[in-house]
Amino acid sequence: VGKTTFLRNLMNVEAAAQFANSITLHLNLGTQAALALDLRKYVVGEMKRQLLEEYRVDVEEAGLVRATYYGELDRFARGIHGSLRELNPPLYAEKELEFLEAKLRDSAEHLKYTLEHVAKGRRKQVIVFLDNSDQRDYATQQQAFLIAQELAASWPVTVFVTLRPETFHLSLRSGGTLSGYHPKAF
Repeated sequence: VGKTTFLRNLMNVEAAAQFANSITLHLNLGTQAALALDLRKYVVGEMKRQLLEEYRVDVEEAGLVRATYYGELDRFARGIHGSLRELNPPLYAEKELEFLEAKLRDSAEHLKYTLEHVAKGRRKQVIVFLDNSDQRDYATQQQAFLIAQELAASWPVTVFVTLRPETFHLSLRSGGTLSGYHPKAF
């Protein structure tokens, strides 16, 4: 009881200095996402929204997209379309734009690479809180745990999932998602 209040106190009072030097995304699955049919899509969309509103990071802004994929654009210029840069600049620009559009189509992967770029550039840690997943049905809880595991394992983020002890232990005992991983509980 009081998980969200604890988080807010931690972020704004107890560890305010540490959180001031981070990009913190708080997704409250208890009061948000109830109408979302696809929890993964909701999480990605909400992270993008918070980045824009709270940190002025527009993941679709042209300059940021180009900076995020700078290395890949360099390889693109040396690839099969590279000769078009001098032979037919408008066609080269069109092909390069198609390349970047393809990157943006996979919203989750694009967000992941953008977070890597922004975290390095700003020298900030990215922290994601998935709060109140235990206020949702069992299947949604398990999906939230899988999303958290994926974020923690392959994204440049530290992930915290807040839930009641009984929810934690039920997932471990019943062969739920948490039983397949080694979560740290405190």
